[in-house]
Amino acid sequence: SFGDASANHATAQTAFNAASWTAYQQLPAPVLYVCEDNGIGISVKTPSGWIAESFRQRPDLDYFFADGLDLAAGYGDVYLPYALAEKYPNASKELAWQYLFPASQRSRDPRPPSAGGRLSNELTSSPPPREAVGEIRRHHLDPSALQRAIKAAVRQSGLTKRVTAHTFRHSFATHLLQAGYDIRTVQELLGHKDVRTTMIYTHVLQRGGLAVRSPLDQNRPPEKP
Repeated sequence: SFGDASANHATAQTAFNAASWTAYQQLPAPVLYVCEDNGIGISVKTPSGWIAESFRQRPDLDYFFADGLDLAAGYGDVYLPYALAEKYPNASKELAWQYLFPASQRSRDPRPPSAGGRLSNELTSSPPPREAVGEIRRHHLDPSALQRAIKAAVRQSGLTKRVTAHTFRHSFATHLLQAGYDIRTVQELLGHKDVRTTMIYTHVLQRGGLAVRSPLDQNRPPEKP
């Protein structure tokens, strides 16, 4: 992390350029830079919007804005399941309960304060009056945002087949079986109650019901060039 005044330092610029170059080469670079843009600067103040504008223009780097002021503005508490909000009144503001991928906008909780965190049946038939609903919170990112991002990536890659988030789940299971993992391990990772559901992937691979790799296959001598 760094301040807005440090964004122009040679060390910071080297790090940004290295990350951009690595991403341009399509190499893995899971790096997150966090800039505290308070506009203070050092000798002179940082112009308003300069950090956002300059980082948006950097090739192969994604820029995301987060004000980080939800707690200070009184909207930083998150929804807690069951009766945890009553048992631990301050837990909703703790970092451990905050969402890793929060929504970009705040929304009003449709549950009234008296619902105790449970959906009220009488609020589902028609829109409730404003005073009957709960607090304004920042919920987690809606799953549809991920699907839209996947759709855009598929379009840019030139693929003509339909790809969804579930496609990665199928690919994950298929590659595990190709690598020789046993069917029960794959079943547990996918959360299938019935192993017959997991065995569908073995039919796709045409490797039989158990998809077992013999230990002798792993100890074969390397082929001569």
